[in-house]
Amino acid sequence: MLKNQKIFPLVKLTENTNEVPYNPYHIPPNTLLETSPVLASGLCVLDNFHNFSNSFPEKENIFILSHEVQKDFPEHKHSFYEFIYVHKGTLVNIVDGKEVLTNSGDMLLMNLDATHFERCINPETLILLICIKKEFFERTLKSFYEDKNPVSEFLRNKSSVQENHIFFSANQNAKAQLIVSDIINEYINSNYQQSFPLESLLLLLLSNLHPANGSKNHTIDDRTFELVQYIQSHCLKNSFGEIASQLGYNPSYLTTYIKKNTGRNCKDIIQETKLNEAISLLANPTISINDIAELCGYESLSHFFRIFRAKYGITPGEYRKHLL
Repeated sequence: MLKNQKIFPLVKLTENTNEVPYNPYHIPPNTLLETSPVLASGLCVLDNFHNFSNSFPEKENIFILSHEVQKDFPEHKHSFYEFIYVHKGTLVNIVDGKEVLTNSGDMLLMNLDATHFERCINPETLILLICIKKEFFERTLKSFYEDKNPVSEFLRNKSSVQENHIFFSANQNAKAQLIVSDIINEYINSNYQQSFPLESLLLLLLSNLHPANGSKNHTIDDRTFELVQYIQSHCLKNSFGEIASQLGYNPSYLTTYIKKNTGRNCKDIIQETKLNEAISLLANPTISINDIAELCGYESLSHFFRIFRAKYGITPGEYRKHLL
């Protein structure tokens, strides 16, 4: 259950070995890789993340970390493919100088040539990093690697879009989010080690990813972030018209402004926020689905069911069974 269960090993990534964070395990990458099950009870610090792949155990081609993005992370580059899943919050990844705004549920895949840094927008942001060595694709997933789908061509640097990253919108990849949940559960159950089920789930994830169509990089200013965060924090109990009024804007103008500066519709932002909250509440079996619909601001239970099924292809009850 992604929303209420901590994803381990939870790490703080740093390039500064002199930094002393609050109550951490301060360890080098290879120690984390060797002892991650032991460290699952608390926060650990991973120094010099850019050298991380040099510490991969010989038989491990996949490693998964969760990272609380509480401040900017400096520019860096890896010798492995990095798949970022935004578990909660908002983050700006600047890849090769281009800003990519990612919100809860969005995903970003970067190849070996990508140079990027993370700009902290919301200190409560939690991201999942799936680190994958090239050998995994060339051997274990060779058939997928050599396929002609957009993701496979990107991995082989044969993509028609000459960029070192692919952005996957939460709106277009609802099924992939369910698979991410299964990946986390399998990784935990296998004591944070690579396993055949984990490999199968990763293949399933990659096969179900749909790159965002017509994606555009936007320069996100502080005011825009403040507006988006206000909308997200008030949309469960207020209509969009009420939110616009509280902000002192005409609803039509606010919609146009947000679209221009983020590339996203206010309607989609609100729907995504409500569904993410619904998924969080579905992980708690003591809250009825009827109450969840009300808490998330849906007009009726039937409206909630219709929106949820359209997004995930299953009912809220079926989703709850999947989580529990």
